[in-house]
Amino acid sequence: MTLSTASKTSAVLVAGVVATGMVAAPSAQAYPPGNKTEVFVKKTSIKPGKPIAAKAVSVKPGCVVTFTVRGNGVKKRSSAKANKNGIAKTNVGKAPKVKGKYQLVARGGAGANCPAFVTKTSFKVIMKANANG
Repeated sequence: MTLSTASKTSAVLVAGVVATGMVAAPSAQAYPPGNKTEVFVKKTSIKPGKPIAAKAVSVKPGCVVTFTVRGNGVKKRSSAKANKNGIAKTNVGKAPKVKGKYQLVARGGAGANCPAFVTKTSFKVIMKANANG
């Protein structure tokens, strides 16, 4: 084997090791592994003043999820710890009085061994069907 052949072989081996390392590099994992962490609202259309029930699924048990409602000048925040089934639930306050589209963001990763994630969904605040109640 010549010096240039040895150099080319080494370069190919190094490239293979780097590529394998990149493929095998761990990323933030949902619980259980292979499932995507997602966030949901109990109702996608909510009347003003009604509770905003939020739930994140596939979260590592014991990890804290911070839920934030954003939109139309509103920012409300609440947090919950994931149970043994990987579900974190909370009410993020009451729906705003302003009609429109809002975003619910679930964020995790605070604490030891808690994978970081950000996931979003949206909901609408709708006006009451009857002005009397």
